[in-house]
Amino acid sequence: MVVSTASITSVILVTFTGANFPTDGYQCTAVFMGAQTSSCTIIDGTEVLAGFEAGIPTVSVDTKPKLYFSSSLATHYATIPDDVVL
Repeated sequence: MVVSTASITSVILVTFTGANFPTDGYQCTAVFMGAQTSSCTIIDGTEVLAGFEAGIPTVSVDTKPKLYFSSSLATHYATIPDDVVL
């Protein structure tokens, strides 16, 4: 599970792209600047849409988001390289 890009696609939505995201039986959660997603959808093994109902927190410096996948058995954090920032 490696994130290659994280993009702000609206004031409430972040799109993560990458490889090997789990799909069957998993839910996703993203966290940015301490704010956790209100919704998170695994589109497929390469794309996740993360919604922040109150809006994406703003910050004056590039900051790395977090993305993780959980099932009833385990939680797995996606690897996010240092150059993937919002």
